[in-house]
Amino acid sequence: MLPELILTIIVIAFVMEFIDAFAGMGFGIVTPILVLMGYSPHEVVFAVLVNSAILSLSAGIFHHIFKNVRFTKKSKSSKISKLLVLFGLFSILLGVIIAVEISDTVLKAYIGAIFIIMGFVLLFMHKLKLKFSWKKLIGIGSFASINKGITGGGFGPVLTAGQIISGVKVKNAVGISSLVEGIISTAGVFFYLLLAKLEYLNWSLMISLMIGGLASTPLAAFTVKKIQPKGLKLTMAIFCIILGILTILKI
Repeated sequence: MLPELILTIIVIAFVMEFIDAFAGMGFGIVTPILVLMGYSPHEVVFAVLVNSAILSLSAGIFHHIFKNVRFTKKSKSSKISKLLVLFGLFSILLGVIIAVEISDTVLKAYIGAIFIIMGFVLLFMHKLKLKFSWKKLIGIGSFASINKGITGGGFGPVLTAGQIISGVKVKNAVGISSLVEGIISTAGVFFYLLLAKLEYLNWSLMISLMIGGLASTPLAAFTVKKIQPKGLKLTMAIFCIILGILTILKI
């Protein structure tokens, strides 16, 4: 890759990971952005999964350090995380199997469609007021994990918003989503390597994303401690819809 292109990807990763660690969603948006820049969707999904594994785990740890969420042995946040990981491991395996088997064109279409849907979900989900339910969390977490395996992104918006409308506090939901996404993404990387070997490995893309992401993670976690994300969901919802439409039009 050209130095200018590498720098562009680092900046994109920095901004998207800051939003992700700050609001529990956002880094996956690099998937349609990179597809629009001309990268193979399979290369992008694998690179995003690798970075999500490292960056989301880091974000979850920083959220714990800054006391946005407490992952103590008997805390409710720990119980929710364990449940989501348990069901998510099976779900992301299914997602990776689907992603490896379908063509670039179909994968682009799915990425575009799912980001349009996520945008509308973010726009209208806040109007729903539901009681906390373990069954709802299992369903939401499983769907988020399948989607993560297929697109590399889409985990945060589904799981964070789903937790919030299910009665989980905002800061706890952000911290839980980060930690669980890191663990699920790690499993996704393993499944990708198992099924596709190194076919979709792009080192320059992967490392560029990692540099930008790691630089912003602690800053974002500290920001959550100081302020609440307001208006960010609306901006991200509109951004998701626009990127989804552009991705489909590019096919």
